[in-house]
Order: sequence, then C-alpha cells, then structure tokens
Amino acid sequence: MGIENIYSFSGEEVVKMSAWQPIDINPLQTQNGVNAVCNGLNNSNYKTLRNAYDDSPTNQSIISSFVNFMYADGIVNTGSDLVIADYISPDDQELLCLDTKMMGGFALQAIWNDSEKDRKLLKFEYVPIENFAVELDNRLVHPKVVGYWYSWDWSKSGTYAPVPCKKFNGTFQGGVEIIIIQRITKNKFFPLPDYFSCINYCIAEGFLGQNTKTHFQFENKITTVINFNGGKQGSASEEVKKTKAEQVKKYYTGGSPKHHVVVSFNSDALDATTIDQVETPNLNQQNVFFAEECERKIIVGHSVPKILYSGSSDASGFSSNADERIIATKDLYRRNINPLRKVVLDGLTGLFRLIDPAVKLEFVDFEEFREAKQITEPAKETEL
Repeated sequence: MGIENIYSFSGEEVVKMSAWQPIDINPLQTQNGVNAVCNGLNNSNYKTLRNAYDDSPTNQSIISSFVNFMYADGIVNTGSDLVIADYISPDDQELLCLDTKMMGGFALQAIWNDSEKDRKLLKFEYVPIENFAVELDNRLVHPKVVGYWYSWDWSKSGTYAPVPCKKFNGTFQGGVEIIIIQRITKNKFFPLPDYFSCINYCIAEGFLGQNTKTHFQFENKITTVINFNGGKQGSASEEVKKTKAEQVKKYYTGGSPKHHVVVSFNSDALDATTIDQVETPNLNQQNVFFAEECERKIIVGHSVPKILYSGSSDASGFSSNADERIIATKDLYRRNINPLRKVVLDGLTGLFRLIDPAVKLEFVDFEEFREAKQITEPAKETEL
C-alpha cells in the first residue's frame, strides 16, 4: 500500500543522538588564511559526550562520583602564600574537574589587568571546552594548534558566528586568550575521555531510557489507525486532508489523552475506509538484558571496581565487605582519580608558576577517604 500522507496526533518525540565522527583537518571556514577545525561536524563529538552524560544514568552516576572524589575539598597551594581561590573560583575548579572527566580536558580564559605599565594576570575563568574549535598553522605535515575559535553553538554558526581567540602563551597578547589542557591521547587536536571505549553503550542506555518513557507514556492508550483509501479523499489537497484529519481526531478521541489516533490518506488501496486498533507492545526481557549489558559495559569502560558501584555479591559478612571496599578504594585512586588529578594539577601548576614560581598545588581529600587513598609506596631511607 502506498502511503502519501500520515497525520499522527500524540506527544511522541523522536530523540536523535549524534554518532562519533572522524576529525577532518580541512577547515570549516577560512578567514584571512586561518584554518578552523571542529571536533567532528559542527563540533558534534563534544555534543555526543554531553548527551552520553545527560541521557545515560549509569554514565552520569559514575562521572559525578568520580568528580566528587576528584575535587573533594578543593585545590590548595602548599608551596607559598598564594591562594588559588583568588584566581580560580571554587565553582570553576569543580567545573574544570567535571570537564576533565567527561570530555578529557578543560578550557580556561586568562584575564589580565588593565595596567600597561605593570601588566599582571588577574584570574582564570572556566569556559566550556565544547565551544571551541582549533586554529591550525599551514603545515602540510603535523600541523600545530596556534589558536582557537569560539561559538556558542557550532550547529548554528550562522547565528552564533565563530570568534577568533588567541592561544595563551604566558605573555599579554590582547583580545581573548584561551588555555586548553587535555589528557595525553592519540587524538591530536581534541581531548578524549578515559571511558571512550564504552561511549556506544552510554548512548544505547540513553535510547533504552527514552524507549521506556515512550512505552509508559502510551501503554494505556488506545491507538486507532484510520485509512482513507483511494477516491476523493486520497486526491484531496493537503489543506483539505489536514482539516479532515483534525475533524476525525476530535470525533474519535473526544479530547481524551488516552486515545491516540493516526489518520492516513492512501492512493492505491481499496476505496473503503478502514479502521484498525493497534496494541501497544509490552517491554520484554530483551530490554532488560540490554539495560543490564549497557550497565556492565559502562562500569568496565570507566574501570570502576564493581564493589564500589553495586556492592559485594559475596555474602561473607560486613567485615569482609569493608575490607574489600578499602582495597577497591585504593585501587580507584591509583587507576582513576590520581591520573585525572594529575591532568588538572600539571596544567594549573604551569599557569600559576607564571604568577608565583614557588606554587605547589594539590587536592585536599575528604577526611574520611584520606586513609583509603594512600597507595603503598616503597619506604624512604632515613638520612643520617
């Protein structure tokens, strides 16, 4: 049966999630010979990571927990009197920790004072890394990042025109100066998070959640399909068809939200109008399997000790479980938290030593986790 027009009356929405895209170093735009390269089409790879955080409960739970462990009681300077919070607010410190875990890196804007005679760095402000594309030099082999382009929304760059930004180099340049710090990966121009291997499962879990929502939204609805086949209705104008569909919908539903009506105009079926009832399918065991499989793969992708996420499956008693958790927490810091902290501390230390060479930065752990954090190290010999 050839279907020309379908009018569906419901609140159902189609949710689209971007797939990960390869990076094309051909410039998105050229302005005065400057190349701007995005992280996927319209910087969509960042959007994929953001969607994976927003839509996947397991992924968001793990990332939020990691950032909580990572930031803990904040960043302090133990090497001098310089106060870190005077230059980066606590909120911005936590946000850059979130981006380091979620995106694989973070971005800051350097703010200078207005004195031309005594130019100094005033502060560093957090900016979302997903708003930046990179500017490359003109080398054909191994081009280098020499600047950045900023847009509020790269998918609407006609509305939010990209703005050129300078790459911070430690000296005052004027204009907007940007610092981007990222994990070391094989991805040359853009960061990759440490859980990248499970990103497809994060996306799939988001789809499962949307599918579950749609199911319960319509499970108690009576769905009626009304087919106007051939004849005058099939050849009517679009305006007439739409008016007819609205009339039919009002007649059959009576305004009830529990009755879902689809009106179809078809050109190559029998002339008789047909009315069909469609049953809403039930969620099946396959959905349960996929949900559990997504959760397992996301946990593995983040390298989370299972006991810390879901508790011990071994009914060996409270004492044993507590011991396992202490060991698992130490492993969590060694394998996950400390490497992420190193990205942040190495990046910030380089910036703050431009202000005070004696700066020594470190994270302050929650008091209750300080003991669990300690990783066994070789004993240091006492100097005589």
